[in-house]
Amino acid sequence: MPTPVILPKLEMMMEEGTITRWLRREGETVRAGDPIVEVMTDKVNMELEAPASGVLAGIRAREGEAVPVTTVIAYILQPGEALPEAPAPAEGAAAPAGGTLPATEAQPRPGAPRPPAAPWPDAPAAGDEARAGAEAAA
Repeated sequence: MPTPVILPKLEMMMEEGTITRWLRREGETVRAGDPIVEVMTDKVNMELEAPASGVLAGIRAREGEAVPVTTVIAYILQPGEALPEAPAPAEGAAAPAGGTLPATEAQPRPGAPRPPAAPWPDAPAAGDEARAGAEAAA
């Protein structure tokens, strides 16, 4: 079975990485642990290593391309193996039988400001507490 090369989440807030340079070419033999691609994030540049030994094949991300985390960017093939027809989802992110993920409620981006909370329906308006206290004292 082909081994996918997946762009990992290198930082807590990382959502994507940019492929800066492929260190190995498609069709080259690699060993597990060999650096095969350089990835740049907003905080770090690093080399990703081959997850298995075999032949680098099916490169799906070009140099300069921004890629979401957990995206398959290439495969490592063993002798006699062929590339899968469609990109394999990362572990734990399998698509349903229809081929698309269901729509979900939009989530705010991490670090984005939150909208102000709605007031309680029966909460006193600002200043009402001071007026109520003054009226009770009178």
